[in-house]
Amino acid sequence: MTWDGRDDRGATLPASVALWRTCAPGFSRVMKLVLDAWREEYNNRRPHGSLGQRTPAEYRAEVEAAEAPEQVALSEPECSSVG
Repeated sequence: MTWDGRDDRGATLPASVALWRTCAPGFSRVMKLVLDAWREEYNNRRPHGSLGQRTPAEYRAEVEAAEAPEQVALSEPECSSVG
């Protein structure tokens, strides 16, 4: 199988999109596949205005840090000698 990067009308598709057609008798379905590279770019490199110009990964890390219970460092009690 080969694909020239164009849709059924000959239009060039972005590098992050591929169309896949599954055919069977009486059945044809076109599925839009979003590649891992696009998802990586969208979630980890591309800032979003709705998230204050942060990536979704940055925003999630901030939310998780804010929701995490505060950790308190405990010191060991000093032992006194009995005697």
